Amino acid sequence: MKIKLLAYGKVNLYLRVFGKRKDGYHEIESIIQNISLADEIELAPSKETKFWCNLPFLVRKDNLVLKASQSLQKKFNIPCISIKLIKKIPISAGLGGGSADAAAVLVGLRYLFDLNLVDEELIEIGSEIGSDIPFFIKGGTCLVKGKGENVSSLSPLPECWIILFKPPFQALTKEIYEKFDEKKERVSKKSSSIILKGLERKNLKEVAQGLENDLEEVTGRIYPLIFKIKKEALTWGALGSLMSGSGPAVFSLVDLKKKALKVNTKLKLMAQKTSSEVYLTFPVRRGVEFGEQTGLYSISEN
Repeated sequence: MKIKLLAYGKVNLYLRVFGKRKDGYHEIESIIQNISLADEIELAPSKETKFWCNLPFLVRKDNLVLKASQSLQKKFNIPCISIKLIKKIPISAGLGGGSADAAAVLVGLRYLFDLNLVDEELIEIGSEIGSDIPFFIKGGTCLVKGKGENVSSLSPLPECWIILFKPPFQALTKEIYEKFDEKKERVSKKSSSIILKGLERKNLKEVAQGLENDLEEVTGRIYPLIFKIKKEALTWGALGSLMSGSGPAVFSLVDLKKKALKVNTKLKLMAQKTSSEVYLTFPVRRGVEFGEQTGLYSISEN
């Protein structure tokens, strides 16, 4: 038996970073949204563990998909599997591709081997592997706290277009958090309540007004292009624009398709001059989905 899954990427509509915990992680508060850009994963029982990826340099022992499969193999004594991963989500961009892939493997193996695990149990296993994995198991629009293990579903983001701009460089999460910790002054930030109320009222403009990311200033100082991208997107009609996660990808929220196509075209022109990539996406209400690109059915749909 062979199964195929889609592992959807994410953007952080809100990211507040607090102090560093004893376990080395940071305490956070974040509002995270899955987007339609997805990696593709194929799983099948095998006589030995096999891992293939269209980006060969990702085939290594510390890849989260292998850690996820090995975790369930040890806990439940399930057979070895073959993993085929087609990467479409840009790596080291703040879009959560690696964690999404690991979550897809956990969800897929639960189904493939009929493991008696509810989402909460799978989330607990996922949190031992990576701090972002619990969100992708829950999926959709979520409020995330702690190191990432406390995940609560929220009202879905209103229908819109999310335009991603991926600069030609990468930002390593560990380094960005280290530089954040070096900051001596912390300016006051917006409250997450702005976005939470906007979601409840299904008001995209309110959500856009509440966009906030504590790490944006840190990454933006290293890569000023991030601020130029935001300015360009807002100039051409985006309701809001923000760096996702530790960056450097920037996303822009647009309400109307005609306007989204215009912003997308303008950002593509900018991307051509900077060897960057632009993706026109939309919000989805799941983190993992079974099937081909159209999907057969969803997991944890709000």
